[in-house]
Amino acid sequence: MASTDKDGHQVECPQVRIPLQSFGLEEPFVWLAQRCDEVDFARFQETAKKDVFSCMGKSQELLLRFPQESPYAQEIMQIGKNCQKKLMIGSVVGFFSLALVGLIAESVLDHFQLRQHLSNLENPKIEQTALDSAEIWLENYVNSPRFRHSLSRLTFDRENAKEMLHKLRRDREEQLWQTIPKLCEI
Repeated sequence: MASTDKDGHQVECPQVRIPLQSFGLEEPFVWLAQRCDEVDFARFQETAKKDVFSCMGKSQELLLRFPQESPYAQEIMQIGKNCQKKLMIGSVVGFFSLALVGLIAESVLDHFQLRQHLSNLENPKIEQTALDSAEIWLENYVNSPRFRHSLSRLTFDRENAKEMLHKLRRDREEQLWQTIPKLCEI
């Protein structure tokens, strides 16, 4: 049967305006699409348990394939939220772990430097460069911000460092004053 469009051209149309019958060919395609969605959803659930980072991207991808009201979409959103929580908790734990490792490393370094400077100060034949190094380290230790040397201050606090710094400076000044009369005699 032929009809005309608005420009007057002839257009062929089927005689019957009802949809064509599928003769059973549609159902396998629908089943295949549903099965593909089920398999992808099952893979997503397994991936979400192992890899939080890929879970976030895959959840957004899968949400586009399902209506928002469907049970699959609701579960995908819930799993995505859980992955996001795990990621946030992991980030916070990672940050504090790095901060703790930094504090421990600084404490170990402080311990070795303190031992070295204490042994140098007990040596009567110490060179001036070692005394200067000890003075600089003690001054930096005393004047550092509160968050620095946090663990070291449990065993060697600021007051002890101040006392040691004052004693070191006092001893150096006395030593310098003792050399003045010797220089005048020459």
